[in-house]
Amino acid sequence: MEQDRSAESETQQPLGLACNDRLGHTLPKRDKVEALMKRCQIGVGGRHALDNAHDIMAECYGILGTLMLAVERLHAETLALRAMYEEADAESDALRGA
Repeated sequence: MEQDRSAESETQQPLGLACNDRLGHTLPKRDKVEALMKRCQIGVGGRHALDNAHDIMAECYGILGTLMLAVERLHAETLALRAMYEEADAESDALRGA
């Protein structure tokens, strides 16, 4: 399932996402997110209001998905680092004879 998500996100790069070998797509650029937030705050009106609202919702969906994947990756890395730390701490204690 993770491969399916990464395959999708590789073909779609909303808001000029930067790529990183280690984490894949990184977080969207702050100025792009703030511009989208401003569009959401202002809302839409006029002749093409429904189309504009749909475009904003689609962009939000993409950003939320990107952020969710980044949080999941960071959480997994945190767990891995915690395990490495605990292992190193146990080895250190063993070497000190604690």
